[in-house]
Amino acid sequence: MTDQGDHFKEKRSHPRIPRRFIMRARAQQDETQRWDMPILENISLAGCYFISGVRYELEQLLDIEVQLPVLPEPMRCAGKVVRIEPKGEAKDSPCGIAVQFMEVEEDKKQKFQEVVDFTLKRLKEQPSEKY
Repeated sequence: MTDQGDHFKEKRSHPRIPRRFIMRARAQQDETQRWDMPILENISLAGCYFISGVRYELEQLLDIEVQLPVLPEPMRCAGKVVRIEPKGEAKDSPCGIAVQFMEVEEDKKQKFQEVVDFTLKRLKEQPSEKY
């Protein structure tokens, strides 16, 4: 019999955490576009996944801001849409958007790593706890 625990191990180099931080996103270099306030499903040092009603395109570049509880100002980063998952049959249904971070503000990256590490530790200690 094989150990099924190995089957479900995290395979990403940067594990994602299921935290719903406040975030906003918009097409890069389009300051006339209003900021989208999507629902952040999970985030890691490498990227994030959120639900949005805005129609983003595959490989579209985005400006993203994420409010971390340990920082007075949002963490700003640039990202690229790498996957789009429709969440309904209707043309205007929200979509799941997977984004790969391309640039993250250097001065905030360390604090972000601390938040990720803390959350992962808490999840291991209390796996049923919701964030």
